[in-house]
Amino acid sequence: MCSKTRMRDMALCSFEVSTEYIPDFYKWFFKSAAYIGALQKTSDFTRDGQDLRFSNFVKVGLFIIPMDEQREIAEYLNREIPKYDVAISNLEKQIDQITELRTRLISDVVTGQVDVRGIKVPDDEYINNEITEEEFEEESENNEEE
Repeated sequence: MCSKTRMRDMALCSFEVSTEYIPDFYKWFFKSAAYIGALQKTSDFTRDGQDLRFSNFVKVGLFIIPMDEQREIAEYLNREIPKYDVAISNLEKQIDQITELRTRLISDVVTGQVDVRGIKVPDDEYINNEITEEEFEEESENNEEE
């Protein structure tokens, strides 16, 4: 366990654990919204990016769950999270492309390269963008192959 005095000079702090654990389980746990929220409640941070101190970490209790449960959770997250990362990355690329297309279209209209006189703008309509879990899995697999 690192001490308060050493913590002042360190960017990272390591902890000694008195029981066996699955590192990947705690890797995901420390990134979880619940844990981060608990850390945020340990101080009244006045700005984003404010340093967390050792005193903040010791205020948030950690729990110990059986090794087989840790392993099962870690394996599930290690398998599933990359699929979401790929989907998010693809969506970010699409957003960038659409933004670029929008900028180009506005520029072309403003400079007169595209004549928009007489174009009828349709009324707003609802478009169902929801996809099923099967469609998501299929899309993720297709993206991994590319």
